[in-house]
Amino acid sequence: ADKHGRAMIPPETRDDLQLWKRFLERARRGISINSVIFRLPTTVVVSDASERGIGGYNLSTGLCWRYEFTKEEQTVFTLNLKEFIAKVVNGKVNLPLDPSPHPCLLSVGDSNCTVGWQHLSNFDPRLAPIHSEVAREQATLILENDASEYSQHIPGLANVIADSLSRDFHLSNTKLTSMLYHAKPPLLPPQLNFIQLPPTIISWIGSLAHKKPKRK
Repeated sequence: ADKHGRAMIPPETRDDLQLWKRFLERARRGISINSVIFRLPTTVVVSDASERGIGGYNLSTGLCWRYEFTKEEQTVFTLNLKEFIAKVVNGKVNLPLDPSPHPCLLSVGDSNCTVGWQHLSNFDPRLAPIHSEVAREQATLILENDASEYSQHIPGLANVIADSLSRDFHLSNTKLTSMLYHAKPPLLPPQLNFIQLPPTIISWIGSLAHKKPKRK
């Protein structure tokens, strides 16, 4: 600005500033100590991703979902980004159902948790705008539900159920359920209750694919 008289603010920077305004507004209203102290999670969800799709479930209620990417989404999203999207979708599905006045979310997988993804800084937001958008969506989810997040990781060998949800699209929900309860893998809830992802979440995933920067 000193040199040219003005400075351009990129769209992703404006999005971050809007999010920070929400942070400040939330702080002004006051933040419960339950959102900042170490406590047991009230919602524990597990997810996984494959090149073909994503899936996840609630460890206590058995609520589960799976989503097969479109051809465009399979191409645009990296595998790491698919893992992050799966965890955010798991939170969007389950966190609103948490009856706690101040929910504590543990959205876990075999690569990273949402807390780890939000702290990931070895990417350029200009070259990876989708990652920034997913991080902003997760932060907004936590703000809107007056929640906090818990950090933990599970080994890949224990993530059989979410792994199957994210890739076995050739099986119906009934056949997939029968297979899993016959195999009895780790972290199997008492029952699995399949739901379809709401159109709003499917639309959000689709909108992310259009944020891929054009090749220079």
